[in-house]
Amino acid sequence: MTDVFLICFSVVNPASFQNVKEEWVPELKEYAPNVPFLLIGTQIGACCYVECSALTQKGLKTVFDEAIIAILTPKKHTVKKRIGSRCINCCLIT
Repeated sequence: MTDVFLICFSVVNPASFQNVKEEWVPELKEYAPNVPFLLIGTQIGACCYVECSALTQKGLKTVFDEAIIAILTPKKHTVKKRIGSRCINCCLIT
């Protein structure tokens, strides 16, 4: 039994994400509807990754907080990942 699926796509190749959206996610939802999956963007080179919803405003404050932090702190060569209310330096996993 699978506990979790990791779905990777290249953020610099739109066809890669399209393939995830049209092929992999529907297949996972059909054959393993109760197994969580993580969508992993590769090749981005960003200083941070956050998600938000314009509709519900969930995560919106975090977006602006991270924008301010990015302006006020020196640039680092690592990618930060948002986990709950904290960031840690690591590879990008979304």
